[in-house]
Amino acid sequence: MLELLREGPSTASRLARALGESSGATSYHLRALAKADLIEEEPERKNGRERWWRRRSDMIVIPTSKEDPDLRAAGTRLLGVYLDRDEDAMRRYLGGESQLDEDWVAAKFVGGWHAWATPDEVDALGERIMALIDEFRGAERMRSPETRQIYVTFRAVPWLEPE
Repeated sequence: MLELLREGPSTASRLARALGESSGATSYHLRALAKADLIEEEPERKNGRERWWRRRSDMIVIPTSKEDPDLRAAGTRLLGVYLDRDEDAMRRYLGGESQLDEDWVAAKFVGGWHAWATPDEVDALGERIMALIDEFRGAERMRSPETRQIYVTFRAVPWLEPE
């Protein structure tokens, strides 16, 4: 839901349709996200009983705390969701590459590099990359006929030598 709300404000009913869930379930989760201060109601769009919700910030950083095992566990589960989605995107691409126009096959990009950085530099790198990606996000972005949805993933993790 947080990702859908990044595209713009929405209601529990609209999110339910997009996610294939009940509006009761999405409403419950929206209230939980609001309680965690990740989203807020958008009162200027309120229409009768319909409540509109928006993200409080475009970029949400999930904190990881060694002192809080519950927060650490939640962050680890969320990381697993992201990694599973990355793997699914690559499997879909590899299984469907033959269905793509030659321009799209040539345009794909996958890479990995070793680099050197401090934790602060990795944070700054992530912010710069998110700013670049944001130029291509959002429903309001002008789209040409050859535009299609892409999936962008980025990881910057410390390299650990095998034991």
